[in-house]
Amino acid sequence: MAAEGRGWDSLLESIREVLDLLGRTSDETTKRILRERLRGIFDEAEDPETTRLLYKEWMGIETIVLSDADVGAFREMQLMYRPEWELTFAIDNRGSFPQVRWGRTPNEERMYMQGSEMFDRIARRAREIRQSTGRFFISHNGVFFKDNEKYAQKHQIIRFEFE
Repeated sequence: MAAEGRGWDSLLESIREVLDLLGRTSDETTKRILRERLRGIFDEAEDPETTRLLYKEWMGIETIVLSDADVGAFREMQLMYRPEWELTFAIDNRGSFPQVRWGRTPNEERMYMQGSEMFDRIARRAREIRQSTGRFFISHNGVFFKDNEKYAQKHQIIRFEFE
């Protein structure tokens, strides 16, 4: 976060400029760059609550504050090692389960879990976003999902701040 922070008028002017550019481009690479610029603007807000509000209202990304214990609990739930993610889990109509193999996990291999209160909160948000089945990925930056395509772009649904 910037040392001084930016006030509402300055933030809104920058946001409007980026949104105007987003509306005028159809190039996906340019759109991705502009969305990253929005994140930079949000992080320049005067206080953490303003930053959280901007992420939620303008990008639909919830902010969750994590403790070291939460991060440790995520690592303990991971059954399949993936260096880029603290935890990879999937949801279906019966609950949440950790990734144990590449590709679709057969029903008999799904180990449904009840995690910490924090994990359960994340799983509820994942179900709100994607009512069907699918994988979600947790890193130190937040929670992401990908479209069903093999090399699809990741979409962030939760960002993390640390105590």
